[in-house]
Amino acid sequence: YIMRPQRSGTIEIGPITLEAQLPGFAGAGLPSDLARLLGRSGAVPLAGADPNLGREVTLHSDPVRIEVKPRPAAAVGWFLPAQDVILSSTWNPPLAQAKAGETLTRTLTLEAVGATPNQLPPLPIVEADGVRQYEESSRSDQALINGKPGAVLIKTISVVPTRDGAITLPGLDVGWWNTETKTQETAHLPAETFTVAASDQTRPAAPPPQALPAAPIDVPQAPPPTVETQLALPAWLAEMLNLRTGATLAAILLVLGLTALLLRRRAAHAARATSGAARPAYRSRGRARISAAAALDDLRAACKADDALAAHAALIAWTRAEGGPAPVATGQNALDAQAFDANTFRTPAMAKAAEDLRQHLYGAGSSSAGSSRAGSTRWRGAACLSAVRAECAARARSAPKRRGARLAPLYP
Repeated sequence: YIMRPQRSGTIEIGPITLEAQLPGFAGAGLPSDLARLLGRSGAVPLAGADPNLGREVTLHSDPVRIEVKPRPAAAVGWFLPAQDVILSSTWNPPLAQAKAGETLTRTLTLEAVGATPNQLPPLPIVEADGVRQYEESSRSDQALINGKPGAVLIKTISVVPTRDGAITLPGLDVGWWNTETKTQETAHLPAETFTVAASDQTRPAAPPPQALPAAPIDVPQAPPPTVETQLALPAWLAEMLNLRTGATLAAILLVLGLTALLLRRRAAHAARATSGAARPAYRSRGRARISAAAALDDLRAACKADDALAAHAALIAWTRAEGGPAPVATGQNALDAQAFDANTFRTPAMAKAAEDLRQHLYGAGSSSAGSSRAGSTRWRGAACLSAVRAECAARARSAPKRRGARLAPLYP
């Protein structure tokens, strides 16, 4: 056991109790070394003819008294009782390789012979000019120092030089009490001075080589202009100006003509896009057939836009895509005045809406066939749209249901 006194004075340690079972044999007595271990003098007699062989025996050791001395009056600062104390320092990398801005690792080691880890004092960081210091770790533990039990404290510090040149780190002192000589002593770590080299980034670059002045070059002077040159120059400039003016005017006229042509084409394209915004998509593809879904979407869009001509064309395309009877020409115009057969639609409402649409476009009241706005009144597509919805519902109800493949019975 390790015992650490918490106060000075006399401390009594009670006896140790040992309970043992004596073996069942006859003997002269308990060995003397075992008796001394148990705190008894001499041998413990054992009667060989005792009928109680193998009985239990309880033994007690003698109490121990310890005199704990108080802290010496001559002790100063942190009380560290020890037989010897050693304070040292190591560097990684070596101080000879120190550069400004690069980190150095300093390791402080405090060794105390005959002391315990909780008795070691903390090691402070001594500030110094030209460096920044940061504590990384500090740990203490028991250790053997020169073959003797003791304690060791290891502290790691990061040292970063902030400038180049000579830097001095102050020394460090740790006071301790010598238990052998009964005197106060000090473990001293001397100051360390080292030279910091300039960083590669802060090192001034070599000045660029200066260029030698070039030799002067003699440039022949131009003769002063004569009277004939002064008189001929304005005429030449006037001729060039006349030529450039004609070319410039021609270029301007060409640009204006191209701009007018481009604006005209854009206006025509915008007019066509505006007039055909509500037209079905298949109008631009001539008479090519489209799907029933696309024609139905065009018919709904034309009804919502109140465009009678687009609605009539989309209705014809839808009936064709659905496979219904072909429209019948009335004798007026085979393209525009097409009438639907009575069996084309499933609902009377759709048949009536189709006939009303055709009469609005090509009936006697229209002034010119083929115009969606030719009639005296504007066509409203709400009734036609309602009839289209009813027609779609009727077609969906009468459509044959697809039967999928039947699954085999789970338990045949």
